[in-house]
Amino acid sequence: MCDDNDNQTYWEADVDPFTRKPLWDSSDLRSIRKTILVPGEMKIIHNEKFDVPMLDNILPGLMDEWPWDYTHDTLISGHLINSNEPHDLTSQVLIHLGLNIKPVEDKLHEATAAARRMCRTKAFIAQFGQWRIAEKGEEDLPSAKDATWQFDTFLPRMVAKYQWEASDAYTALENRQPLSIIEKSNGWEWRPPSEVYEGYHPWWTVLSEYANPDSGVLCYLAKAHHKCLHANDLWSIYLERMKLVPQLCAMESRGATLHQGRMTELEERFTKASEAAGRLCKNIASRYDNYKLELPKNGMNNSLRGFLFDTMRLESPIKTDSGAPSFDKNVIEHFMLTLPTKSKELTFVEKLREKRSADTALGYLTSYRKYMLPDEVMDFYLIHSKVNPTGTATLRNSSQDPNSQQVSKKEGFNLRYVFGPLPGREWWSIDYDNLELRIPAYESGERVMIDIFEKPNDAPYFGSYHLLNASIVYPDLFWPLAEKKGAFKEKYGSTYYQWIKNFDFADQYGAMLGSGTADLAAHKPGAQAMVQARLKEKNKLNNKYIDLANKWGFVETIPDIEVNPRRGYPVYCSRSKWGRVSPTIPLNYHVQSTACWIKMRAMFKVEEYLRANKLDAYIILEIHDELIFDFPFVKDKGNLHHLNAIRKIMASLGDCVGIPLTCGLSYHPHNWAQAS
Repeated sequence: MCDDNDNQTYWEADVDPFTRKPLWDSSDLRSIRKTILVPGEMKIIHNEKFDVPMLDNILPGLMDEWPWDYTHDTLISGHLINSNEPHDLTSQVLIHLGLNIKPVEDKLHEATAAARRMCRTKAFIAQFGQWRIAEKGEEDLPSAKDATWQFDTFLPRMVAKYQWEASDAYTALENRQPLSIIEKSNGWEWRPPSEVYEGYHPWWTVLSEYANPDSGVLCYLAKAHHKCLHANDLWSIYLERMKLVPQLCAMESRGATLHQGRMTELEERFTKASEAAGRLCKNIASRYDNYKLELPKNGMNNSLRGFLFDTMRLESPIKTDSGAPSFDKNVIEHFMLTLPTKSKELTFVEKLREKRSADTALGYLTSYRKYMLPDEVMDFYLIHSKVNPTGTATLRNSSQDPNSQQVSKKEGFNLRYVFGPLPGREWWSIDYDNLELRIPAYESGERVMIDIFEKPNDAPYFGSYHLLNASIVYPDLFWPLAEKKGAFKEKYGSTYYQWIKNFDFADQYGAMLGSGTADLAAHKPGAQAMVQARLKEKNKLNNKYIDLANKWGFVETIPDIEVNPRRGYPVYCSRSKWGRVSPTIPLNYHVQSTACWIKMRAMFKVEEYLRANKLDAYIILEIHDELIFDFPFVKDKGNLHHLNAIRKIMASLGDCVGIPLTCGLSYHPHNWAQAS
């Protein structure tokens, strides 16, 4: 810790090198709690969402006592100032203060790497025993990946301590024998026993020398950030954004429950599906001059690439950046719809896609097993996924250990099946209806799109954006069926209707006009240009944000009248080497971040409702435009009135940004995949 007069205080525990557990002195723990929890004193932290739960591990209950309203987080403020630059403390200090604190990290890295090597030597093990060194893949270190040295930064100090205590100088000190000269043991400089020995071995203080500059610069960094926020009228947005941190801390701390039996069921099913699909792929390949196909665990390898494009001679309509033929999901969809029915080529692509889907699902299940912890209820486990609110250049959260933002609900590979409530509890989910379509429709005033949302039961579109685009791209096929609901889908469900769905997805998520990606999905040259020409107001909105991004480097969310009616959250767009912003990015960033802002504020409002009504209920997960709630079980859907009230609260956030919103509600009494 460091106060605003540059007075530093720090506490450092020894670590048991055999168990890796810190050996905290109880007086130190009391001192930490007393020093931190000074009433009314403002705190400045970089990454509060990590530090507060970390402190709660050694000071149980601290998170409940934490003064959230008296804390500033330079990670949150740094993202608001420029969402597209590095937000780690070292980078932020260099950017805003012009100070380089990386050398102390490099020094720690060097010392830790040397200590790790030393601890593995036979001589060291013979003298001090087999210490536990962090290794990738260890069960109780699931987050340890390639940079495992970061898990062992306690080692240099412990090596110094153990070797000092084994030295002649330590023995002399213990026996109160005077040392008239400076002695050296193992090449280290020792001082007379009248002086404190700590600090004379270069490894004794290498960790504290790395850690203390962090707190030393925080006050100055916060002042620089706050000055920038005030100067740019972003202070109220920052304060609102800070409300997210305690909610994410609470959500992570509770964790999401999953059932081991259902997970085992899916693992067995997906393993069989992957093996069966893989065998069929190899059997088909063997019919081509006995080709020995080696399938990769994921992605592409030379064997598969050679078989697809050299042996079967498939022609990919898309190239990778390196000029090689692409085999992404759009290309697979192209082959699925264009290869001859019942051909070996079509069967191979179908089975390869099936294997990929199964392997991807198995990969996620493996990550769940890696991080899950047993619950008190038999067969139930908890996953405490880490959510990072500054992990993307937009306001969309990222998550890891494991990833909870990509829980597939794909038919046949629905991973939501493993998640669900504990006995005596029930889950509900509320999902915004077409949120990322409504925002550009209402903001641009595109009447035909607005009618889709306001007249969902009327011909010719019956509330379907897919049908709107089908009428533009395939007019000769669409209009004869336009008056009957479901007729176009019924007749062309596996062809034109599926193609227009693929087109909509590609267009919505950034397919560039002229790239051919969206046109390929629609199986119609010029399809994307046709839609843009028809939806003129939306196209004007797109061009507006492209111009703003090229001029200022960022776009903003729609201003929230309850927070700051003058401006929204700035979201920075990366530029090409020619200084221009990719035209697919600005509107996408604007819409996506506005949607995330709405969901974020909905979380705050919902939390207020739950606390005001003293409900034993909480948000268990948030994913894209959806919030999942855990409630006590009440028969006959007895909680429905609360959920309807929450749904109204969530929809009301549209009033703050001028976008009429509706929300869907689902009940999950058994698991997240099954709704009623």
